[in-house]
Amino acid sequence: MKRVSAFLILFLALALPAMARRVMWGVQTGWDTRRLKLDSDLFRVDNRSGWYVGPQASLQFARGHLALEASLLYNQRNMDFEENDTQEKLTNRLSYLVLPLHLRYTFRILPPLGIFISTGPQWKRYVGRNQYVRLGDEMDLRLDPSTLSWNATAGVEIFRHLLLSVTYNFAIDQECWQRSMGEAIRNFDIKRNSCQVGLTCLF
Repeated sequence: MKRVSAFLILFLALALPAMARRVMWGVQTGWDTRRLKLDSDLFRVDNRSGWYVGPQASLQFARGHLALEASLLYNQRNMDFEENDTQEKLTNRLSYLVLPLHLRYTFRILPPLGIFISTGPQWKRYVGRNQYVRLGDEMDLRLDPSTLSWNATAGVEIFRHLLLSVTYNFAIDQECWQRSMGEAIRNFDIKRNSCQVGLTCLF
């Protein structure tokens, strides 16, 4: 099965660029956020946002209406907490490499404008030094080094080179799990689905 999958990936990697009407390169950047729920008398959630940036390749088919796009993104996510009594901030910066693969279809409205939808899988790899997130001495979280999710995107294309998008990311794998928890923290729940606002410039 692994040999068949490897052969299929190799075939697509060689055949699709030859079949593409046009190959475009670009840069993608954006901001993302997710829900973080914490039920505790000692701590509160302070920051749940992040950002990403990286190159993108776009294989254009069907007169530019259909495109297969792949990106290699550096994503930094924040998981910050603040103690209610001392207001001391506990900062966690989580670094990932993200590889989304999307199939995009664009509806042409006017010559400079288009509306597009896209969807596809996304693979994320944790590249930070510490694989554990600690919240004082009360809680210990272990991060999964590799996770899989699915993206659904809609946006506006301007002059076929500038793409403004909104993406909703559906988690498939569990990103992290709780190792230990003190009595002061009654509930900790990471809502793994996230929302992203992105900007892509294609050349």
